[in-house]
Amino acid sequence: MSDEISMPADIVSFAEELINDEPGSLEIIKIYMIEDDEEAHDDEFQKQKHLEFEAVHNSLAKELSKKFGTPKIAKKEDEFNKIPLCGVYPAATWEVNGAELYLAVSHEERETPYLLAIGTM
Repeated sequence: MSDEISMPADIVSFAEELINDEPGSLEIIKIYMIEDDEEAHDDEFQKQKHLEFEAVHNSLAKELSKKFGTPKIAKKEDEFNKIPLCGVYPAATWEVNGAELYLAVSHEERETPYLLAIGTM
């Protein structure tokens, strides 16, 4: 399995560091590389992988919301077009100290990796 996780131990502290840096940061904190054509074209596998990333996203968004308040939530793919990724859904954004913090799942095409990213705009 091509699952790599570089998940921060404390997502809130990690987000605060990003907010205090220059806007425009983007950190991939979870990635899954599609291994072969079989995975790329297996609808059930694709659905399950998306649900897995969505569950992690939702869990982290809850943690971030405890610190930064209620986020704006994307209701459809690529709704937040300022996030510098394609195929973004789900996504959540928070206004913090004049910056916009985001947490987003990205999966552009069947053959491209699944990403969970956090960053600022």
